[in-house]
Parts: sequence; structure tokens; C-alpha cells
Amino acid sequence: MKVRIGDSPFYYPDVMVVCEPLESENPVFEDKPCLLVEVVSSSTEKTDRREKLANYQRVPTLKAYIIAAQDRKWVAHYVRDESGVWQRGDLVE
Repeated sequence: MKVRIGDSPFYYPDVMVVCEPLESENPVFEDKPCLLVEVVSSSTEKTDRREKLANYQRVPTLKAYIIAAQDRKWVAHYVRDESGVWQRGDLVE
């Protein structure tokens, strides 16, 4: 399923969670996710860490964005705090 971000391009996240009841009957896209997850490879990591991050953070309902590497033990997580500020953390082994 695609995620729509305003008038920006659609993306296909690897995992999308919607926390509110679906208002739309549209089976093609969702525009109110609360969690998005991307599993990155060396060819997609720059896009996921820059372009998608910037666009995903514009989604008012999004509470967390997780980026996980497929070839190493690394996860970056971005969480919107109560005041609306994004906080980043990394899990590395």
C-alpha cells in the first residue's frame, strides 16, 4: 500500500501502521500513518535517510519513523515527542 504525503510523491514503505480508524475507503493509499518503517540497502539508504525522512516528518499523524539496515545491525529511529519535536536515536551493535 502507498502512503500519500500532501502533494508530494507517493512512497511504498516496507511497513505502515495506521492508529486511527480508516476514514477513506481508498484501497490504494493511506495518508494518516502513525508508524512507518523502511528496510534499507546500500542503494536506497540515502533516499530513505534524506528525502523520505523530510517528507515523512511532514505527516501530522506520524509518531515514529524507523530505518533498519538489511545487511548490518543498525537501526535509526525518529520519534515525535509531545511538543512535536523529532528526536533521533540509533541502535548499533
